[in-house]
Amino acid sequence: MIELIQVPFSHYCAKVKIALREKGLPYLSQPVPGGWMDKPEFQAVNPLGRIPFMIDGDIRIGESQVINEYLEERYPQPALMPETAAQRAEVRWLCNLHDLYTAPQIFRIFFGLVNSQDKAGFAKEWQQVEQSLALLEQRVAGPWLAGEHFTLADCAWVLSWMHANALAGTLAVPFDAEARYPRISAWYQRALGRASVSAVVEEAKAALAAM
Repeated sequence: MIELIQVPFSHYCAKVKIALREKGLPYLSQPVPGGWMDKPEFQAVNPLGRIPFMIDGDIRIGESQVINEYLEERYPQPALMPETAAQRAEVRWLCNLHDLYTAPQIFRIFFGLVNSQDKAGFAKEWQQVEQSLALLEQRVAGPWLAGEHFTLADCAWVLSWMHANALAGTLAVPFDAEARYPRISAWYQRALGRASVSAVVEEAKAALAAM
């Protein structure tokens, strides 16, 4: 069985768990060895000290997008990548918009607030989040982020959208999701109707509530 070292409220871990569930692949969730990513017990498993980290038989890989592309190639059905090169490039673009220009900023804001840092110190990170969401809003191509079919791009954005809504409230910044991002808001509600998404979202909410 696939093993996934993960933290339930991590947006990077969520994208892998949604992909696993979409593909009907059973997996065993494992806590981070040593309790957190900077611990030597975990770094002995993954020297980069990043989550998620997946073990599939003899395959041991980290980095959420690498894991998801591996899953797509190793377990191609049901497909989470489109057929044409242009469509696949769009999915990867949307995943990179998330992984490089949105998720790191959300991570820094989230853990900064957990560590009681001044809310005013996150203006730059929040501005980047809003810029990325504006790009995503313009890019939504159909019922799903990349068009007619649920893809790895949808897997990537689910939990970050949830976190962005929550962080806006905590930071007390204007957000008004449905007015500013109507396409993303409608997409998220559709996504919650999928068993894969709702299960991962509920797991994340339960973990956050227990903090």
